[in-house]
Amino acid sequence: MEPFLLSDEIKKLEQSKRRDLNILAFFLEMKKPDIRNMKQLQATLKRHLVPARITKDFEDDQIVKAVKIAEKEYPGIWTLETINKILTK
Repeated sequence: MEPFLLSDEIKKLEQSKRRDLNILAFFLEMKKPDIRNMKQLQATLKRHLVPARITKDFEDDQIVKAVKIAEKEYPGIWTLETINKILTK
């Protein structure tokens, strides 16, 4: 069995044709959570999938701008729900 590497799993999400999974990859890249195995990753994806689906209808530049605002206003504690709130203000 190959060792779990979060970076490899993020690459798989980035390569997906599903925009919501691409957004999850971006989120994981930005947040760098301490995910150590596939079960933890699955729990994380399940937790953030609904907000990623909501976010998918926004353009990349809007999402990046919202992340910058979130980083400034809520450093270290922002989530995709935070991004949705910023995008829909």
